Amino acid sequence: MLVLAGATSGFVYAAFMQFLPRYMDGANLKPDGWTEESFRNALATAVLLCAAVGQAIAGKLCRPGRLETLLVVVLFANVPPLLWMSVAEGSQRFIAACLLALVHFMNQPIYNSLIAQVVPSSRRSTGYGFSNMMCFGVGALGPFFAGRIESDGGVYALLAVFAAISGCCALGVRALRVPETPSPA
Repeated sequence: MLVLAGATSGFVYAAFMQFLPRYMDGANLKPDGWTEESFRNALATAVLLCAAVGQAIAGKLCRPGRLETLLVVVLFANVPPLLWMSVAEGSQRFIAACLLALVHFMNQPIYNSLIAQVVPSSRRSTGYGFSNMMCFGVGALGPFFAGRIESDGGVYALLAVFAAISGCCALGVRALRVPETPSPA
């Protein structure tokens, strides 16, 4: 269930990253003196800075006993920004994409911490390798399917569905796994 949550989240990640510059074209924020390509790439860079902030926040929140719940919250929290991205116009596109990046990238430290907890230390390298293969392998299908949809609204609505599926898988992980209780300090 955990790897399935990661794979469906990887689908969202790959499609989001592949089409982010194209999505930023619709923000209509370009100042004079910038080429379309340069400015949309600058906006994409700003969006990814929000992703780094999200990872840092999640890293601070990661604690044994709450990882399963955090993963559920973060994966379901992808749905509203994706739905907003499906209808956003103008500058709202930039804001919605920044919010998605902040929330979406929070899953990485949480997910990796869970992999470390559920895979025995003697098999951890294999566990991370398999997980990455699934997340980035299955995830690589995201741009393929998203590229078949002509409208941004359709693309991000589809990604919202995959984010919800990922959140449901995380709910399954939470239901099936009894979290470790942290030892007293």
